[in-house]
Amino acid sequence: MDVTREITLPVDPESAWDAVCDLERWLTDDGSLELEPGAEGELTLRDGETRWATVQDVRAGEHLSFWWHAPDALATLVEVDLVAVPEGTRIVVVESGYAGMPICGSPWSGGASRGPRARSGAAATASPSLAIGHAHVLTTLDWEPALERLRRTNDLVAA
Repeated sequence: MDVTREITLPVDPESAWDAVCDLERWLTDDGSLELEPGAEGELTLRDGETRWATVQDVRAGEHLSFWWHAPDALATLVEVDLVAVPEGTRIVVVESGYAGMPICGSPWSGGASRGPRARSGAAATASPSLAIGHAHVLTTLDWEPALERLRRTNDLVAA
């Protein structure tokens, strides 16, 4: 399952990248996630939901990807790509699939390789440690409000 959303910001790619990297500006309400591969963090979304994230890849000015998951849900991959267009910078967000192995450091996943959470015995999956036969939930974010907040960022300067 993939969810793809995009917007075009009337700014150059460097300004758009600065806005995308400031997660509290458009995506989260609180939390910390250093944007470098392997970094882990806990994010609180605007609706109060907590997600645990692990950064997969960062290419300054063009690409950011991270795995994340909510409690009782499988991890999904979020990829944010920036593309220069005549109108400014197109931001394309794709949230897809789920992890088949531990990715995110959380109390449930057992995927923490470093940081405050130790590996757990549940490290066989990226999903919570649930009894066999329990339905796993795959959740994706409603990206429309987050991208609209990014669009409305008042300190973006026209390209």
